Amino acid sequence: MSEKINTAPTRGLPTLLVCFCLLLSACESIVDEREQYSLSEETTHSYLDSRLDFLKARVKEYPKRDDYHYKIASVHFEKGDFYRAVRSLEEAVELRPDIPKYRYHLGRVFLQMGEVDNAVASFRKAAELTEDQRYSGINAGLGYALALKKDLPGAEAAFKKALAADPENSETYYFLGAICDLQGRKEEAVKHFREYLARGGTQYRSNALFYLEKLGIEVDTKTSAPGQE
Repeated sequence: MSEKINTAPTRGLPTLLVCFCLLLSACESIVDEREQYSLSEETTHSYLDSRLDFLKARVKEYPKRDDYHYKIASVHFEKGDFYRAVRSLEEAVELRPDIPKYRYHLGRVFLQMGEVDNAVASFRKAAELTEDQRYSGINAGLGYALALKKDLPGAEAAFKKALAADPENSETYYFLGAICDLQGRKEEAVKHFREYLARGGTQYRSNALFYLEKLGIEVDTKTSAPGQE
């Protein structure tokens, strides 16, 4: 039994990149711990300014503490001051060039600034530092940045590494399917979209179902129902 989709989603690279944006927003936040209570905008800025003053004082007292620079970057990021966030992360990298999360978050901030080449360089270095570790976020970020550069083969390779690190992540199958589709590799695209649905993916379910139905492929809704995620 196949599920009918009434409206066709927009096709092509722009739609793919929108999907990548959703993936990136789901990645680990640059802020490790957020306040869980509700704050007004004025109170939030006051809190962030106080937090920033506190951390800057700690840096003066302990100039070699890389984690303080990282935490300062998180405050700048929250305030929307991406340039200062980059500088603080670069200072953390200078003190501890072996810590991949600093380069990973540096890549994320560069993406917010539209500096894709710098983002790619940061993600690549972070990936090098975590080559033997099972962590998917860095390669997912790299795949997103390479897709922005329209380097689809490079993006595919990065997402395959992300999948190897986390084979249970249904969204990665969808992104690989979209990349294969854009490269004209229909059979591989179908395989990835089927896997996405079989694993209970919901975020891009309508797109995957539409694509498969367009090719005349029936989908068993009993095994691809969103409620089974």
